[in-house]
Amino acid sequence: MLKIDEVSNLGAARIRVRSLMAALTEQDEELERKAAAGEVSEAEPVGVRMADGSLEHARPTSDTRRVPVYRTSESSAFKKVRYTKDMQDAGYTILAPQMSPIHFELVEELLNKAGYNMVLLPSVDQGAVDTGLKYVNNDICYPSILTTGQIMEAVLSGRYDLSRTAVLISQTGGGCRATNYIALIRKALKDSGHENVPVISLSVAGGLDESNPGFNISSQRSW
Repeated sequence: MLKIDEVSNLGAARIRVRSLMAALTEQDEELERKAAAGEVSEAEPVGVRMADGSLEHARPTSDTRRVPVYRTSESSAFKKVRYTKDMQDAGYTILAPQMSPIHFELVEELLNKAGYNMVLLPSVDQGAVDTGLKYVNNDICYPSILTTGQIMEAVLSGRYDLSRTAVLISQTGGGCRATNYIALIRKALKDSGHENVPVISLSVAGGLDESNPGFNISSQRSW
């Protein structure tokens, strides 16, 4: 996979492209060496070592420089769990990460005054960092690791009844990765076996498909 961020400085993109070309060249040379040595045969599939250490099998073709890898995998898609009015009436605890030491405390107070049982999680500590790294690839931005780590540390702490708990995360609606934190959090909850915990989007931007019938910050009741 070749990952290139949408940035104006193309230096990083050039490095990635050169690295990919060098890797393909090295792979070609190795396959040609194996073919010349008779190590590639139609009878036995070629073993391809994947990034996680597992061994995938490939079928050689007449062109020994290209060995297609055949894999099967399960879909990673999952259904969004909406925060419903029944959940709100039942007094669900809504966990929110600490992302701004001043502003989020004001948001906590406002939402609690509006009738939501919101709990602002403690400031980031090393435990949140370590937990975040278990569920978020460290190739993504550091704030997303911290944010997801805070939430997952709380979810796994045993302090909350997860059958009556939801998670709240802000979304900008723009191009920043912060808009995509919600997907990382949902994946972390799914990977930990808690995919039934609803994740609420705190956003005033449209077009995000993040409606939650039990949570509405634009209604008169909320403010």
